[in-house]
Amino acid sequence: MAAMFSFVLELNALVFRRTLLLPQFNTPASAHKYRLLSLVDYILMDPSEGQRLTINNIPKPFPRRVIRPPVPWAVSYRDAKLWQMQHLFNVCPFMGLLQQIWIERYSSLRFVKMADLFSTTFPLSPSEFVVFIQKQCEATRQELDEGWLPYCVSLFVMHESMWVDLLPESEPVLVAEFFHCVAALMSLQLRSLVIDSLQDLLQFFLRHKEGNDFSGDFDVLIFVHSQILLVKLQVENSEIEFSPSFQECWDVIRRAFMQIIKSLECKLFADIDSQYLRTVRPNESLVKDILAQVKEAFEKNTVGPQRYLDLYEKYRNLLDNTSDEKISEFLTKTHSLQDSKIDSIMHIWMDIASLRIAVPLSMFCLNARDLNDYLCDCANKLIARIVTFEMDENRRLNIE
Repeated sequence: MAAMFSFVLELNALVFRRTLLLPQFNTPASAHKYRLLSLVDYILMDPSEGQRLTINNIPKPFPRRVIRPPVPWAVSYRDAKLWQMQHLFNVCPFMGLLQQIWIERYSSLRFVKMADLFSTTFPLSPSEFVVFIQKQCEATRQELDEGWLPYCVSLFVMHESMWVDLLPESEPVLVAEFFHCVAALMSLQLRSLVIDSLQDLLQFFLRHKEGNDFSGDFDVLIFVHSQILLVKLQVENSEIEFSPSFQECWDVIRRAFMQIIKSLECKLFADIDSQYLRTVRPNESLVKDILAQVKEAFEKNTVGPQRYLDLYEKYRNLLDNTSDEKISEFLTKTHSLQDSKIDSIMHIWMDIASLRIAVPLSMFCLNARDLNDYLCDCANKLIARIVTFEMDENRRLNIE
């Protein structure tokens, strides 16, 4: 009994000394915590207990020997600290759990998967490229809607103990602030996904940032990167036109980036309208900078196709019907079949038929099949007209 009484006296004395050395406790929980610490200190007074618990060194408290006067910012500091303890939720364990799930499972996800993009058979027509981007974005959105979002919602039930004690039922404002914090964290996760997807697609286009200008004769080995968009050459009003136009091609590329941005904006909870997960706005400086870089690379790749059209300048007379007028003037005079220009027109036809159908120009691939077929048809019509005229002339001479 005497030993027990002595233990209690020593323990109380230790608690009293610890209370003098440490700040005053404002809550019963903190006071209880330091009572437990005092009990641990008392047990560790026995060296054998320290060896048993492998505790070789015990920090010793020192009394405060400096008296600090009140400072002007003490009240504001205390108010700010109290407010953060009550309203700052982004450091609670549940937020860390949401971030861990994102990093482990979804941080490598992209709206446009580069592996699928590089494995696709390029070039694609602008309409096919739009469909490809839409399918990629839809697949990623479906994965988020059916996997990530429901799983995050289920975590609220599975790990209720991590957050329910922070939200007293009598404080609906704190409840709203907590779920706003959750929505902000998940929005930042989606924002990182959108930004990484935009950067990946940007790098895909920047492979062609050097442009496609060339000098002299065109060499198919100049540009080694696979082309992205297929553009046709066709004749409109006696002029060679690009179909689709470069403006339409740029609209397609810009729409691909906008498709990524607008692919995901959803509710955290279906029955709470205010909890929206938002990502990146189209008018942000980040988006404008990315589009500016793509635009610069795009414009550098519009030079080569224009220069390649110079190859068809020597066939201008076939496009503007000048050759037809010259043949009409030629046929007004008497000529033998050997002098009927058929050989020269046939030589032109062979030159046109030998031109490339697919012209790789870095970002673009020109499809000249329709244009070459049109010019060959024009040459064939001239030959047929001369042959028909000569046959009619021979019949007339035979009748006479």
